[in-house]
Amino acid sequence: MQDQKYDQASEYLANLFRAIPGHLAGIQLIGTVHFSTGQLEQAQNAYVKYLETFPGDVYTRKMLGATLLRKGQPQSAVTVLEPIMARAGRDAGLYALAGRAYWLSGQSAKARQFLEKAVELDPENAATRTSLGLTRYAAGDRSRAMSDFE
Repeated sequence: MQDQKYDQASEYLANLFRAIPGHLAGIQLIGTVHFSTGQLEQAQNAYVKYLETFPGDVYTRKMLGATLLRKGQPQSAVTVLEPIMARAGRDAGLYALAGRAYWLSGQSAKARQFLEKAVELDPENAATRTSLGLTRYAAGDRSRAMSDFE
């Protein structure tokens, strides 16, 4: 899908579902197609269906969390991401996503904790560094916030 051939992917997956209804890998993939094309409700439905069978799948939980954030449901995103945070390891993207979800749900201390970890793992990511700066600025740590903004 790097070539953004979403129509072809959707057609392929439709054929797959005709042959093998409920094919789980296909359900996960169609969720990603829907997410990429802005069909957030369909993406959410696909990810939820996949997670019914594989509730600990990190990729799918990340994608569902990102979908819920795009839909303006940060507390739901927190609920989806929380169970996998203990296994985040070196996944800077997961820490950044969780940080944004916590920030948007009004939990700034938890947001700052996850964003600091994301920046530690990926110090060159400008978007994450800016998010961290915003949390620090809001907490009154202006000097460290300015450092993050620079």
